[in-house]
Amino acid sequence: MTTLTSKRDLSEDTELEVKIDTQTFHKFLDVGMLKEDDRVELIEGRMYEMTPIGLRHMALVKRLGMFFSKQAGDKFIVGIQDGIRLSEYIEVYPDITILKFKDDFYVKGYPDPENDILLIIEVADKSLKYDRDRKLPLYAGAKVLEVWIVNLQEGVVEVYQYPDSKKKEYTLIRRVSGGEIKPLKLEDITLLLTQITQILKPNNG
Repeated sequence: MTTLTSKRDLSEDTELEVKIDTQTFHKFLDVGMLKEDDRVELIEGRMYEMTPIGLRHMALVKRLGMFFSKQAGDKFIVGIQDGIRLSEYIEVYPDITILKFKDDFYVKGYPDPENDILLIIEVADKSLKYDRDRKLPLYAGAKVLEVWIVNLQEGVVEVYQYPDSKKKEYTLIRRVSGGEIKPLKLEDITLLLTQITQILKPNNG
């Protein structure tokens, strides 16, 4: 059995329920049912339309992308809104993905969530509930070590570390509103909140 759904349910105009896998998801691109710039994620065999993003969201993704890219060298790879495959029926597009360095830049296959993904960052404003309630359990279930949700509504960074894959939740959670954050797998990297404060502030335009 299959389902074709979305945040706005992409199948709500039809009674046919279809659970699609990642290969079929990409075939929709090949035949033109989806376009390259469509903001759609595949979750448990259903397609979800992603929330449109605002200027603060876009600015913060750029700022964080630049921060990590400047320090990457050949130590790690920075992906900006690239697709990651968490299972046969799950493909999502985090704002920023920090990957273990590989010479082929993953041309031969998607990164392994447990071993290759060092950090995922989601920037969230209107998408906060979606990122927390729907995507975060998927990351934990796939054993992604660490996820940050940059919460634009409250002006904090929510840090989730050490997944319990069976419960699909993180065992260490903290909210950072000042000072610094150090990713678990990037020992030389320290992000000072002052580096993104002007964008992070809830009432900053």
